[in-house]
Amino acid sequence: MADERRQFQRTVFNTEAVLKIVDEHWPVHLLDISLKGILTTLPAGKTLTSQQHVNVDIPLNTNDVIRMETRVSHLDADCIGFVCERIDLDSITHVKRLLELNLCDPDMLQREITALIH
Repeated sequence: MADERRQFQRTVFNTEAVLKIVDEHWPVHLLDISLKGILTTLPAGKTLTSQQHVNVDIPLNTNDVIRMETRVSHLDADCIGFVCERIDLDSITHVKRLLELNLCDPDMLQREITALIH
């Protein structure tokens, strides 16, 4: 049922990411990404709570990183969903490019960007 409510298309993006909470950095595996959030694996041996604020870094290469200020939206046995609360212009440009490369319908991406702005 949650998929029926989802306004933003996710694309599989298997890479490493880092959750940053206060002065701790927890490596996780990014499972997918959208304009509005991400899905990651659970950090090994760590506990997160619903609605907890977490900064996330997703390295793309040696120079580019997607940085998001997020909030835990849901916790499952195997993964954590984060909703993006703030993202800088460079990072949103990287996410947009990833989606352009993976979505078959460029008009859908434009509709999602419009929905995100409003």
